[in-house]
Amino acid sequence: MPILDDTTALRPQRAKRHSPDTQRTYSIAPTAPAPLLTAGELIALLQNADPAAPVVIRGQYGGFDCVHAVAPQPLRLNVNSHDGFGPHDLPDDGEPADIVAVAIECGNARVAG
Repeated sequence: MPILDDTTALRPQRAKRHSPDTQRTYSIAPTAPAPLLTAGELIALLQNADPAAPVVIRGQYGGFDCVHAVAPQPLRLNVNSHDGFGPHDLPDDGEPADIVAVAIECGNARVAG
């Protein structure tokens, strides 16, 4: 079960599909391919973090959002092309996923302190 809500009404038109075995990267810009961070790489990066430190993700327009869930997420790669939407999306019913990613769900919860 995906941790992210399926907002079908807000889904953009999908771009052409690519073969899952050839899509290991995505592009932020046409000239700047960026590799997908693997779970193992993330674990290695977190090895030196203070275990009591909160986990946050930078907001789209500034600030930081709190992470409140992590779970497996089947995804289709490079299927969104509209501004404001991530390049990857949930598979349609009956459609196979290209990968199962580790999804991090965020919210803008206030933290006491």
